[in-house]
Amino acid sequence: MTPAPIVTVAGLGSFTWSKHHSLLDALESAGIDINYSCRAGVCAACRVTLLEGKVHWRNEPMLSLHPNEVLACSVLPLTDITIKID
Repeated sequence: MTPAPIVTVAGLGSFTWSKHHSLLDALESAGIDINYSCRAGVCAACRVTLLEGKVHWRNEPMLSLHPNEVLACSVLPLTDITIKID
């Protein structure tokens, strides 16, 4: 059995992330506040910067993002990650 990926949020700490939940759900479960609105990858309110690691897009973004930006509502873990929340 593969261990659950670990999310490290720059300046806030780390926690484990279920492979079946979006990053947004994982952040909320860990008590980390993050802006969001649509939960569908359309509004980009939940945009974070991926500093390290790899994720899988379960919904392709409907807008252009800067390199290393991801929408927390639309990604699942592939590896441990480090993110920055603006």
